Amino acid sequence: MAGVVTTHLVGGTSLLDAEGLPDAILAAACVLSAAVILWRVRSAGLLRSLPFLAFGILAIAGVSLVFMLNDFRYGLYSPSRYDSLFLLIGAIFFIPIEIEYRQHFRKELRGQIAADVALAAASIAVILYLALRPALATSIESLSAAVFAMMVATALTAYGALVLWVPSLVHVGQFCTIAAFSAGGVVFAEQWVRGTYTSGRSGVDLPLALGALGLAFVVTAAPRRMGDGQVAQPSRFGRAVLTTVAVATACTALGLVAAMKTTSVIDPVQASGLIYLLGVAVAVRILVNQLRSTQATRDAQDALEAKEAALRETDRALARLQRANETLRESEERLRLVFEAAVDGIVELDHKDVIVRANEAFCSMLDLPQSMVEGQPWAALAAAIEADESFTA
Repeated sequence: MAGVVTTHLVGGTSLLDAEGLPDAILAAACVLSAAVILWRVRSAGLLRSLPFLAFGILAIAGVSLVFMLNDFRYGLYSPSRYDSLFLLIGAIFFIPIEIEYRQHFRKELRGQIAADVALAAASIAVILYLALRPALATSIESLSAAVFAMMVATALTAYGALVLWVPSLVHVGQFCTIAAFSAGGVVFAEQWVRGTYTSGRSGVDLPLALGALGLAFVVTAAPRRMGDGQVAQPSRFGRAVLTTVAVATACTALGLVAAMKTTSVIDPVQASGLIYLLGVAVAVRILVNQLRSTQATRDAQDALEAKEAALRETDRALARLQRANETLRESEERLRLVFEAAVDGIVELDHKDVIVRANEAFCSMLDLPQSMVEGQPWAALAAAIEADESFTA
């Protein structure tokens, strides 16, 4: 990182004149970063999403090498209809987001988070599109501005939502990397759309190189066996902040489109299209929120009904237990009456041959009161009355 900064500071304008060198420096920084990330992930068992970030960084290195070869042959750059191919590079950076969202967000929350991210991304994309699009832009220039605006806005919003909910060391590093890439991408897009881009621009190369190397540094500093973490519980402020940002950016974008339409900066057709896009994003967010509220109400009602059913079943079980206790008590009462009224002597012993209970007939046979019989060991009672062997047996 220090070497890249020093090269740009010392090189200055001479770096712009060195054909292919700035692109080679950026490609080398990206390759080094990707190699360190892949090695560290394999040796330390870090997040499963990091290899895809490394592949995205390698894709940036590949683009830099293509630009380096172009510097040797032509050295000219301008927007074209092939600019949509840049979306393929952006798609690589969205694979880690899909992995992280599945890992850290509960299934019932993913829809709401995705709706907030989509609304905020669409709003920021509209703002960036209006900022990047030149006055009197051609259709190709408008397409190019839309591609870069969409890539930057979606990446920033998606990774920003992740770090807002799960602010771990690696997630913060990922967001800082994406923020650096976005900063460099905005500068690149502003020059690219207007056809003024040349290799070696510090405003483009420095954020890209430092962002890639910075992520490699964070991954190297991360604890070993960090793993993928646990499913995150809804934070106290995460959902509110994300929704507030989404709504605020949507309002800002709508106001900006209206103002630029009024001043004729953009034509009515484009303004209507942008307003329609934002309206659809807002409608989707409201729809998802309504569906979630309906589902939450239904879940609460189902839980309440289940609780009431469980309480009714508990009441029935208690009633059955009460009836069983009453039956047992009545049975014991009848047994006691039979025990006491029996003409024959009856005695009850425990497992240690201690007399637990003796009826009146048995005590009369021994000519002893009931209090002296009950609680006595059988052998001790036999010895006390000098009973014969038949009594003992």
